Amino acid sequence: MDVEFTKMHAAGNDFMVVDETAGEVVPESGKNNFVARYCRRHFGVGADGAIFIQKSDSADLKFHFFNPDGSIAEMCGNGIRCLAKYAFEKGLCKKNPLKVETLAGILTLSMTVGGGRMLEVSVDMGAPRLKNGDIPVSGNPDDSTIEREVVAGGFEHAITAVGMGNPHAVLFQNSIDLLDVLEVGARIRNSTNIFPKGVNVHFVEKISENEFGIRTYERGVEAETLACGTG
Repeated sequence: MDVEFTKMHAAGNDFMVVDETAGEVVPESGKNNFVARYCRRHFGVGADGAIFIQKSDSADLKFHFFNPDGSIAEMCGNGIRCLAKYAFEKGLCKKNPLKVETLAGILTLSMTVGGGRMLEVSVDMGAPRLKNGDIPVSGNPDDSTIEREVVAGGFEHAITAVGMGNPHAVLFQNSIDLLDVLEVGARIRNSTNIFPKGVNVHFVEKISENEFGIRTYERGVEAETLACGTG
C-alpha cells in the first residue's frame, strides 16, 4: 500500500499528516497498525502521532488523531496546529477562523497569514476542566483533584488533574532538570486506578513570576516529548 504523507512539527512535536479529504487513504480498520508501524523511531518514519485530515459534516474539517502506539486520542494541541497550516497552504480550506471537528468537540483555530502562508495559529481549547468526572479521574465526579496526595506505583505524589479534552496530571517540582521523567511519568500514566483512561504527565518548575519550565511524559507515546500543546 502506497501512502502519501507530509511530515510536520509544531514546537518539536512531530507528526505524519495524511490527507483523506478526497477519500480514505488508509482503511479505518488498519489505521492503528499503520500508525504503530510507521511512527516507530529508528524502524519507521518516526513521529509523535499521525493526523488524518477528513471531511466533516459539522465543521470545516475533521481531525482524526492517533498516538504512535496506534491508540486514538481525543485531541492534540500541536497536531491540530499542523492541520491548520497544512489545510491553509494546500488549499483544503482557506477559512479563518477555521472550525475543526475533534473527539473533544469542535474547536476554533485563528490564523495569522501573509504571502499566502500561515505564519501563526492559535487554538481556542476552552476553559480547563477541573471536575474529576470531566477528566476523568477517580473520586467524586463533582470534586476536583488539586494537589491531591495519591499513591502511584508504590510512591506518593501530589497531583493536580486537568482536562483539556484529554487528561493531564500536573506535578509541581523544585527542579525538573535531573528528574527521571520516564520512570516517574510511566508510574503515574499507568495508574489506571486513578486515571482510568491513562493520563499525560507534566512536571512543572516555577522559574519566575512569569516563567515556568515543563517536562512531559505523553500517553500513547509512552516517552518524554519535546512539547505538548494541550498540556
